[in-house]
Amino acid sequence: MNTKAEKDGATQDDEAKIIFVTNQKGGSGKTVTAMNLAAGLHKFGARVIAVDIDPQNMIVSWFNNGQDIPFPYSNLAAAVDNAPREIEKLMSSYDFIIIDGRPQIDKKVTQMLMISDLVVIPLRPNTMDFNATKVLVDQIRAVQEEDNPDLKFAYLLNQVADERRMLYTLCRDEIQEKGYPLFKTNIRMRECYPQAYAIGATAYASHRAFRPAATEVSELTEEVVNLLGVGDRYRLSKKPKA
Repeated sequence: MNTKAEKDGATQDDEAKIIFVTNQKGGSGKTVTAMNLAAGLHKFGARVIAVDIDPQNMIVSWFNNGQDIPFPYSNLAAAVDNAPREIEKLMSSYDFIIIDGRPQIDKKVTQMLMISDLVVIPLRPNTMDFNATKVLVDQIRAVQEEDNPDLKFAYLLNQVADERRMLYTLCRDEIQEKGYPLFKTNIRMRECYPQAYAIGATAYASHRAFRPAATEVSELTEEVVNLLGVGDRYRLSKKPKA
């Protein structure tokens, strides 16, 4: 298995960017984040594929629920140690590979960290869930030091009901006090996100009720491409209506 550090060279900028969406805490919104970020990147003109390594196969079931998803997926949940090699085979065919991680910390998570460019950590805005991610951040730091020094990570506050609530403020402040990267965009608690799963669509579904979700997903996508240094290549051609 090759790490990102071993792939430095003239053609590295032409390879797909790998974004690993993970949090060992169940209910954090990993799959929703992965699917809608992939949809956002597609809207930004990128060739994108979603990869499912979670044994629960939520991405697989999402695609099975409908036909309104404009990008493909690959199910590597059963690939075990071969998943990094299978992902590397996709590198030349796509601009972005979005990996929906497992709700646990194990060897496969380390493997994904070694080949990724960015880790997105979706987080419900409370300090209990934030403190549970310490072991994940420690794992990211270890991989940065030993295998993949260019690996980036950032927290994404997800399922936000109200930014004025105490738990939201305490969680945000604790992330910032520790100096951890935090996306400016919040993903709010909206009924349309589980609805998108139910109908096999994304935040960019044509119904007007999805428009606020599409707007915030586009804002997150813009932050992601800028963080990865490719914001000049990928832009939303037409902003969703508010």
